[in-house]
Amino acid sequence: MKSGEYEGAISSFSKALAATPEYRSYFGRANANQRLEHFDQAIADYTQAIRLNSGSAMAYHERAICLSHTHQDDRALPDFNRAIELSPNYSLSWNGRGAIYLHRKDYQRAIGDFNEAIRLQPTFYQAYKNRAAARRAVGDMAGASADLDRADKLKP
Repeated sequence: MKSGEYEGAISSFSKALAATPEYRSYFGRANANQRLEHFDQAIADYTQAIRLNSGSAMAYHERAICLSHTHQDDRALPDFNRAIELSPNYSLSWNGRGAIYLHRKDYQRAIGDFNEAIRLQPTFYQAYKNRAAARRAVGDMAGASADLDRADKLKP
């Protein structure tokens, strides 16, 4: 989808929200803003979506992604935790939380989360790359090398 199409989607969702503020429209507008890297607006809309549907693992996950992009890891971590609690089989949330642990140099937790992401989705290229970085940081060069080899084979 091209940038203009996202802008059109934002306009359409905004009109729908003016008529009836509801979860799907907030989520849709948030997603379009996220694709355009308008992260602050996306965060605000995901927050409204969560207010209307606190059981939406995807809204927590996507808001966490936006918070991570804006270097708000302290706010992203609880959102990843909630997304995992609501949808424990969603590998992207495990990978996202692992990335925060990696940034915080909490390598063992990062490795644990990347392990779970890989267990849930054995072809998850990025999780192997991330686990390689964490393994390298703790001195597991053989494990890091094996993960990078696996990632190379899975690269899209």
